[in-house]
Amino acid sequence: MRQLFLFDNMLTGQIPVAIRNLTIVSTVLLQHNLLSGHPGAPFVISEENNTSFLNLQVVNIGDNTFSGTIPTEFFKLPRLRYAGCIISRLGVAILNP
Repeated sequence: MRQLFLFDNMLTGQIPVAIRNLTIVSTVLLQHNLLSGHPGAPFVISEENNTSFLNLQVVNIGDNTFSGTIPTEFFKLPRLRYAGCIISRLGVAILNP
């Protein structure tokens, strides 16, 4: 799977950490849902999951009900070209890292 389009589906809860298993995905669109929790945590590369998201170029998690801040590591994904993280509740807008 190269693209994951789950926008505008009224999804609830947190973004599952298992999303890291999609190692070849290049696009993740999760905007316009009711997702909550920490917004960027599943996308952060660490020593344990250093092969996750190596191909991720586009991610949009905007217009959900996240709380907290977006970790700076989120923007260190090697091929990331566009990050839509407009979170109106937090007043955060970060586009095109």
